[in-house]
Amino acid sequence: MARSIEIVEVGPRDGLQNEAATVSTSDKVELIRRATGYGARRIELASFVNPRRVPQMADAEDVVAALGMTEGVTRIGLALNERGAERALACRIDQLGAVAMAMRSSPGWQRRWANRSWRAIRAMPPMPRAAKIRLNWTNGSNAGR
Repeated sequence: MARSIEIVEVGPRDGLQNEAATVSTSDKVELIRRATGYGARRIELASFVNPRRVPQMADAEDVVAALGMTEGVTRIGLALNERGAERALACRIDQLGAVAMAMRSSPGWQRRWANRSWRAIRAMPPMPRAAKIRLNWTNGSNAGR
């Protein structure tokens, strides 16, 4: 049996969303183009989240639009709720990513982190299914917080 692994590049999303200084749309696009040039084939482009909560991701639609489609590259957009999923799907991303914190996360911490309950986040699957795209779940943990 052949074994393989897939690596998902999350730098354009996870690596930038907490930066204090605003990173321009063109710099984000360049970062992603370089990653694909070096061989990245699955990339989380952006978080489709409330721009007031995560200002660095306010240009998510612009980043996706500037990149267009790249053959052999799967473009993933992260969403925490239905509205974010709708925004991501409107951009015609290839896959939707969703994060559900580990069950040991307190409901209060989950609400502060995503402004959504764990159950509300888990309710999103019908949207990508209806759009006929894949939904990727990431299970996070807040150990030590």
